[in-house]
Amino acid sequence: MATERISPSTSWLTEVLRHSYARAQALRELGLAYWRARSERRSTPPSWTAQMRRPAPLHVIAEVKRRAPSAGTLQAEADAEAIARSYQAAGASAVSVLTEPLYFSGTMDDLRRVAGAVSIPVLRKDFLVDPLQVVEAACAGASAVLVIGRLLDAPTLRRVLEMARAMRVDVLYEVFTADEARRGLDMGCRCIGINNRDLETLAVDPWHALRVYGQVEWPEDAVVVVESGLEAPDVLRRYTAEGLRHFLVGSAFMRSDRPGDVLRTWLQAWGA
Repeated sequence: MATERISPSTSWLTEVLRHSYARAQALRELGLAYWRARSERRSTPPSWTAQMRRPAPLHVIAEVKRRAPSAGTLQAEADAEAIARSYQAAGASAVSVLTEPLYFSGTMDDLRRVAGAVSIPVLRKDFLVDPLQVVEAACAGASAVLVIGRLLDAPTLRRVLEMARAMRVDVLYEVFTADEARRGLDMGCRCIGINNRDLETLAVDPWHALRVYGQVEWPEDAVVVVESGLEAPDVLRRYTAEGLRHFLVGSAFMRSDRPGDVLRTWLQAWGA
């Protein structure tokens, strides 16, 4: 059972961002030579974009996370590598790994281990505030990084996106409003995640993404991922009826001692 939930407020987000800036500073202190050497040694990960565009009834990006501000503790001692393998065996299109340590108990070691354990793309999910965090993700084996545009000023956002292109790391650009989605598209992002959860209040509306989706003129090459509030396969059915087939699911799987089995049940319900 989930525990340790926090009350809705912006304080948690402020603290997360402050901590992320501190983590980014620690990366800078290692020096550019360190990161250049790390980058030269990295291998090419599986393509996130190619996987997301693969024809399939639906794509589930299955998430590894130990806890969350809205849900509390899910699996404090979760073995990220074992869970990721179970997701791949069950049919996940990709694995999302929380690397934020303060509120999600994630680590970069989780990301490295998962990327080394599965052959499907791996997403680094975090509150990135600095281009070096993209480099860090690439060196750990990530195929893609989550970028929350609303948290960054325009110059920082441009630098983060430019670094992702330079490192050949794909971006899942997270939005909450139609205007944010248009901004991401204008900046060249083609994989847009619409979050059903308001990060400021932590309130979740499972149909929010559906409304935002209908307010945007999407280019043909756009991939739209629905995030948060997806607690049962029936919720996905309403989205697929509107043409959406990419879903990032975490808590609904991680509440179980066997997350991969829950994913398999969901996919079997679709014949996928």
